[in-house]
Amino acid sequence: MFTGQVAWRLAIPIERIAPDLRPALVSSIWCGPKNHAVMYYMRSGQVLNFVGCVERPWEEESWTSRKPWEELDQDYAGWHPIVRAAIENADRDQCFRWALNNRQPVMNWCTDRVVLLGDAVHPTLPYMAQGAAMAIEDAAQLASCWARRDLPVAERWQLYAQARWARNARVQQRSIRNGEIFHMRGPWRWARNMAMRMMGEQFVTGETIDEALRNARTMEAEGFRYSYDMLGEAALTEADAQRYLQSYENAIHAIGKASNGQGVVNGPGISIKLSALHPRYSRAQHQRVLHELLPRVLKLTELARCGVDHCLVLPFNA
Repeated sequence: MFTGQVAWRLAIPIERIAPDLRPALVSSIWCGPKNHAVMYYMRSGQVLNFVGCVERPWEEESWTSRKPWEELDQDYAGWHPIVRAAIENADRDQCFRWALNNRQPVMNWCTDRVVLLGDAVHPTLPYMAQGAAMAIEDAAQLASCWARRDLPVAERWQLYAQARWARNARVQQRSIRNGEIFHMRGPWRWARNMAMRMMGEQFVTGETIDEALRNARTMEAEGFRYSYDMLGEAALTEADAQRYLQSYENAIHAIGKASNGQGVVNGPGISIKLSALHPRYSRAQHQRVLHELLPRVLKLTELARCGVDHCLVLPFNA
């Protein structure tokens, strides 16, 4: 069923865009009347991907269908300078657009000899950016079920389908709901913006660690506890990794000082992202990462350890 929206897709070499008009390293969503756009980086930050979903009449469902740049320009006329910079620096003959169609969740994932995964069985609208993630989860579950040598092949397929269909159906439905939220109008649009602003105040407490600590004092006085996280950090180069390592060190010192001996239970902490500490944080670089990343992790852990300089909770994630 046609959603009433079409998707533009562009890939823009980042060197074309002025540094002050480049989006942050995190994925960013821009919402407007009957329209929204998502931007994120690809190829180690060398290319900016732009996906714009706008309400238009139905047209062909093809990822290779090119449309005039002038229509793209018109769809985003008057938008934020960061959005405009991406559009104005796109190749005029490389503007792709296709219809977005919604499919209902299905239960029939397999036969005795064939099994489906990913978009082949549960195509998902792009409003949660989870299509590829769901396919990866499918593959992991399928591998686990295939390892059940005690079961006939057909039963392994059924076990896989039973384990996956409900979660994928939920993601499909939530993605549809996200699309509705992005394109809200009238009072609902105002309410959405207000809710996002309030959430931002709750989860993004400052642009620097000192500002975040200062803004958290009121809530901490009421008994709340914070675990800080530096949003958007992802090392693309060794220089990035060294800069983020220094930022983490500074943050540990600042949080430790602000904690004033409260300890790991009552005091604040900071979450460390391993991919921020090494530009090649991937399974393919396993040995190199272990050799180069471990000393950096130990350095931060030593700084946060009780009885040394500070006493902080220091969770690690990918």
